[in-house]
Amino acid sequence: MQSRCERRFDAEIGQSCHQLWETEFANGVLMAERRKLMTVLEGDECMVEMDQLRLTSIEADSGFRSIREALTVARTFRLTVYDACYH
Repeated sequence: MQSRCERRFDAEIGQSCHQLWETEFANGVLMAERRKLMTVLEGDECMVEMDQLRLTSIEADSGFRSIREALTVARTFRLTVYDACYH
């Protein structure tokens, strides 16, 4: 059984976290690519693994058709993934 604090967190903060986690993850991949810490191919592999995680355990909606599409837009136009979501 959840405590009152846990229910309040889920209601007020948890919803925002669920909506932002994909964007945060994709932007982390993008920043690692730009810093030459991983290649675009490795970044794509990370996104495939993230998709598998999302499909098996997490329900999320970033409001964008596909977070991978947002990543592609960010790469193309040198944006952050956050900015690409508003494109």
